[in-house]
Amino acid sequence: MSSEKIEKSLFDTVILKIKQNLKLILSILVLLILILASIFFFQEQTKKKNIFISDQFNKAKILINKKQTEEAKTILVEIIQNKNKFYSPLSLYLIIENNLEEDSKKILDLFNKVISNKKIDDENKNLILIKKGLFFSSLNDEQNMLKTLNPIVNSDSVWRPQAIKVLGNYFYNKGEKQKSNEYFNLLKTK
Repeated sequence: MSSEKIEKSLFDTVILKIKQNLKLILSILVLLILILASIFFFQEQTKKKNIFISDQFNKAKILINKKQTEEAKTILVEIIQNKNKFYSPLSLYLIIENNLEEDSKKILDLFNKVISNKKIDDENKNLILIKKGLFFSSLNDEQNMLKTLNPIVNSDSVWRPQAIKVLGNYFYNKGEKQKSNEYFNLLKTK
């Protein structure tokens, strides 16, 4: 019998504590529900935004095929402005690949917008920097190409060998064999 009394006493104590802290318990439950609802709402909004950007990207590709390049360019620039980690770089590449923008300063501004996107991880930024270096190469802007690619060459990035090859090939095609060999020899180190 004494164990029944102890259980009843323990049960009564728990009930009493719950009654005393009912407001606190309800507040915590409401707060948890609000936090969970906010998380689900944010995830759903992000998903809808990604679907919308994906649709816009596909629309721009269709417009390019229909030779409606100005409208396509407007959509692609807007995607870059939205700073989507996946579609912003793709939009930039599509603009360059299809010669939708002739002003090299505007293209460099678009590169900088994509590179400044905090959602893109470092290795993907390095890939974008290599493409920016190739763009400088096409402009014969050696100084900016070196400024863009040398940090990758001097890093442990997975894109380091590719950056070295870009610079080595650039100097080889310019007829500067010694500089070219210096870069290609870097492939043998590290």
